[in-house]
Amino acid sequence: MKKILLAIALSSWIASPVLASDIGGYVTGMFGMNSEQNLNTAMSYGVLAGYKFQPAISAEVGYVTLANNANLIIAQQGAVGSTSASISGYEIAGVYDYPLANQISIFGRAGYAKMNIIVNGNGGSTSAAESGLLLGAGVKYMLSNSYSVQAGLNSYYLSNNSGSDNPINLYLSGTYNF
Repeated sequence: MKKILLAIALSSWIASPVLASDIGGYVTGMFGMNSEQNLNTAMSYGVLAGYKFQPAISAEVGYVTLANNANLIIAQQGAVGSTSASISGYEIAGVYDYPLANQISIFGRAGYAKMNIIVNGNGGSTSAAESGLLLGAGVKYMLSNSYSVQAGLNSYYLSNNSGSDNPINLYLSGTYNF
């Protein structure tokens, strides 16, 4: 009987760190390339903080810059002008992880984004706030229980009273689980 109790205690002690790594907080840093119909391809970057409630389900919130002083394509001339645009803001999303193998999984993201768009030109600047749906997907590789790398794509469906924008962000990211 003592051997059985000892085996149960030992197995639960060994399994605890493995189970604990499946649930908890994490922080993600990302960088990538953004494509939007009126902009030349622009560098993007951001930081996300999240919490994994179950091994496959988490929620995250973050600040993302999709473009920073990127050249704006002038529609009338069909060429790059001296006008630039910046797109940055907040996002909140739910994430679902689906494991494919021991260290590889695919994930899907769905949420809400609110972005500020600032256009700077020769005559001054103008700004607008746009918000809408965020959808994304990608692949994740676990380097260890604490570190992973991801490659993904986010699509933003933003709109306001004057129109809509649909930036697409292709990114690489690194995550630290704590």
